[in-house]
Amino acid sequence: MRLPIILNSFKLDFLFIGVIIYCFTNISCNNNKTNSFNGKLFTLLDSTVTGVDFNNTIKETTEENLFTFNYIYNGAGVGIIDVNNDGLQDVVCAEKMKNDYYTQPGSIHILYNLGNNQFRYEEPIHAKNLGMMSCIALVDVNGDKYEDIVVGGKWMPVYTILNQKGNFANSKVTKAEKTSGLWNVMSAIDVDNDGDKDIIAGNEGLNSFFSNGLRMFVKDFDGNGSADQIICKSENGKMIPIHDLDELFSQIPSLKKKFATYRQFASIDIETMFGRESLKDASIYDLDELQSVIFLNDNGNLKKVSLPKDAQFSSIHAIFARQNDKIVDLFFGGNHFRVKPQFGRQDGSMAWFMKYDFSRTNPFFNIKPLYIEGQIRSILPFGEKLVFGINNSKVLVCNNLN
Repeated sequence: MRLPIILNSFKLDFLFIGVIIYCFTNISCNNNKTNSFNGKLFTLLDSTVTGVDFNNTIKETTEENLFTFNYIYNGAGVGIIDVNNDGLQDVVCAEKMKNDYYTQPGSIHILYNLGNNQFRYEEPIHAKNLGMMSCIALVDVNGDKYEDIVVGGKWMPVYTILNQKGNFANSKVTKAEKTSGLWNVMSAIDVDNDGDKDIIAGNEGLNSFFSNGLRMFVKDFDGNGSADQIICKSENGKMIPIHDLDELFSQIPSLKKKFATYRQFASIDIETMFGRESLKDASIYDLDELQSVIFLNDNGNLKKVSLPKDAQFSSIHAIFARQNDKIVDLFFGGNHFRVKPQFGRQDGSMAWFMKYDFSRTNPFFNIKPLYIEGQIRSILPFGEKLVFGINNSKVLVCNNLN
């Protein structure tokens, strides 16, 4: 059996090989064949027993690879909802980038299902060029019985696009304040038992090079036809580039005329580097929220609740949530390895399980690691089991997660 998993929005060649499946009698996972968590053992099953032989591997070619397309491992968001309550499922796509140009903002695209395999395309005018969207949640935010669109992405805030009772042609777009982050994934579920869905959102976390207050300037500074992205941090009221000199030289060779030594470059700010006038027409992106959070839907207002510190050890890219009476079971996975050495890879998570009870003073409890290594990109129900999809690794299946 092969599991249908969508990786990204471009053609991929898949390599199917034998997969080892872990089946558990508890929520723990480990690479050792005989190990335990709270005294409960798990067993190792071969793919010949389970019938699951999927391996999540992106096969790069001479035409499609990390050098010809820098963002080959980046995906966006797709959601399925009945936009106009006509009984037919429509498709909502959140575009990440229009081309191989980092920060080129994407738009919302909607395919209205007309039946008989026919669709009508719409690109809502007010949902154009929102940002580098990487995740989407479809929920009835304002309680009018029509599903709305909530999106997040890289170097952008969380936006809500309200459904105008069956279409988004002239929908209002609302920005959630202080939410500009590096969002990866969203999942919708009613965590506070008030009858409307809330949104769980995975972000970069608090254990990386990136921090609140970083600012990115984007412009073709050297006039060579290619946009340059310069990330800066604030020091003593000035924005200091975080890139090393050799990196900037390779990106903007004209800087070699200004800085002959590393000492000259060491504490230079971006205004001195390019001039105040040159920065006036640069696009500016800020970071002010890197925590993974829950957005509680409070009568149409999204209120942030930070996930526990355990969940902030690394980036979150996969979420699975399920109701268990009035308590919500939460599963998180993530990590990100393909980054420049100066930023340091995100590998501080081995997946997490926790429970959430809105009525408790401390609503998060029973927090446990799952001991699953790698870049987890999906956590999906599979019968009574959960399937963990891991980039360039084997599929894992957990059993009896109670």
